[in-house]
Amino acid sequence: MYYTVAAECKLGQRGVEYSGTLSSTLSGRTCQRWDKQKPHAHNFVAASHFPGGDLAHNHCRNPSNDPGGPWCLTTDPKTRQEYCRVLFCSSCDRE
Repeated sequence: MYYTVAAECKLGQRGVEYSGTLSSTLSGRTCQRWDKQKPHAHNFVAASHFPGGDLAHNHCRNPSNDPGGPWCLTTDPKTRQEYCRVLFCSSCDRE
């Protein structure tokens, strides 16, 4: 189950529920689309790995339940993947 509050923030360190639109890594690299296999081939092709089941984007996610939190494959052929800076929901600005 995914929570609406987690759209632009993560509830816990792993952030598997994160469904926001952040699409760049901590170092500023652009994320590769999840429905593409270049420049990096991957096995994350099942919609069940993603909140909402949507693979047609390049947003940061955690389909591997990585303890480091949301990440993405990058469009840089020399850098396969990096973590993303997704804030905890308690840190998000709620107006």
